[in-house]
Amino acid sequence: GAKPYPVRGLYRLSDYPDRGELPVYSTGWWTVDKNLKLFAGEFMVVTGIPGHGKSSFVINLMVNLARAHGWRAAMFSPEMPPVPFVQNKMRAIVGQDRSVCDPFLDDRFVFIDSDPTSAQDEDFTLQWVLDRATDAVHRDGIRLLVIDPWNELEHARRPGESMTDYIGSCIRTLKRWARLYRC
Repeated sequence: GAKPYPVRGLYRLSDYPDRGELPVYSTGWWTVDKNLKLFAGEFMVVTGIPGHGKSSFVINLMVNLARAHGWRAAMFSPEMPPVPFVQNKMRAIVGQDRSVCDPFLDDRFVFIDSDPTSAQDEDFTLQWVLDRATDAVHRDGIRLLVIDPWNELEHARRPGESMTDYIGSCIRTLKRWARLYRC
């Protein structure tokens, strides 16, 4: 009846708690749902040609997830001012009277940004954004984090680190964060 000595980092399936089936969430578009499965803790990249609707797609997806599943979201988007640009896009998507639309948007969405009353610029590093997003998980219950666009982050590679290695490290950091906070 002896059991093997436990070794940190080595586990059998029976060592893990049963978590049931992985819940999959609808995007709100049945044609997309046929090919895209969303689940909590997923890391997703939306890429393409500049000016072809990536941000609009992501904003629509954020609103769909808020409506259908009650998700809250944080958005870091230094190229698009939250007011009026993102606000107007969201208002157009929700399409209700402002007295109904604005409280819904205010409840479901938070924006990661520099202090608008400060003249000092922030260094928008990945860690800075993730620190704010972690606060939003705890304070606001966000389930979705959007970084749009990636190139607006302050990228500080280590000396001798290739761009490929740096991006790989950032992706691993984002995936760990997503799994940890189920965002």
